Amino acid sequence: MSIVDKLNEEQLKPALQTEGPVLVTAGAGSGKTRLLTHRIAHLIEDNGVSPSNILAITFTNKASNEMKERLESLLAGGIQGMWICTFHAMCCKLLRFHAERVGLSSNFTIYGDNERDRLIKRILNDDPEFSKLDKNKLKPDNVAWFIADAKNNLLSPEMYAKKIKNNVYAGIIIRAYLEYQKELLCANAVDFDDLLVKAYELLEQNPDLLEIYQTKFKYILVDEFQDTNSVQYELVRLLSAKYHNIFAVGDEDQCIYSWRGAKFTNVQKFIDDNAGIHVFKLEQNYRSTDKILNVANNIIKNNSCRLEKNLWT
Repeated sequence: MSIVDKLNEEQLKPALQTEGPVLVTAGAGSGKTRLLTHRIAHLIEDNGVSPSNILAITFTNKASNEMKERLESLLAGGIQGMWICTFHAMCCKLLRFHAERVGLSSNFTIYGDNERDRLIKRILNDDPEFSKLDKNKLKPDNVAWFIADAKNNLLSPEMYAKKIKNNVYAGIIIRAYLEYQKELLCANAVDFDDLLVKAYELLEQNPDLLEIYQTKFKYILVDEFQDTNSVQYELVRLLSAKYHNIFAVGDEDQCIYSWRGAKFTNVQKFIDDNAGIHVFKLEQNYRSTDKILNVANNIIKNNSCRLEKNLWT
């Protein structure tokens, strides 16, 4: 008896498609986590893949902990050596190992939102042009958003200056961005966005390290793919470029984090960028009644740039 025999027909097909790029567009309550954990267990138990050759990326610590617990219960041999983590945790781990390659020491500090905001506020208060402004027109929070937007799109201060050249406050924003990065470097510190950006730079600028991690992570699985931003998408693209065994699960109808850089269009981009991709749908819903699903289907069918799904119970 295979470990995937407990999956329904919709879940079984992508679970058994273990080689090459795979996208599963999955409606709410359709058993995404069940599919992911059973597919990983199938790779290990039925296909003989080493746990150390698997990278499973989630978006929250809660989700990664839940995945670990489920896999521990499914696998007799455990999950020793497997990376099951959020994007930020994965990038932090890479940077701790190879910090010197990106100009940091391995004991670098990670600034949370409060530390970031205090530093940006101090930098702005030292800017003569900012001090003349009506503080209701440009706040430190606004500048922090612009800096995060630049990093989430892998844009240096010079590149970002071109993007926002028509913004009346562009000069202040770019000066703050430059000084902010300078002070972070002097403090041997990064913010949460830098974890992603510097991990990308680490892999993209060091072919020897990229080869090591591409070889290590022969199978890569990403949950909630609709919530990836540009730098997260590029990280996955880099890491999966050797074997192309990339398994993405997402639902572009559930993207709610565009305000922090998430791009639901990455789902379609993933299809366009991967020749020979296998696309599956999970439409059976285990959470809601017919009435709720009928209303939901009628609403989400109006969304643009989506893969058509019809949820049923």
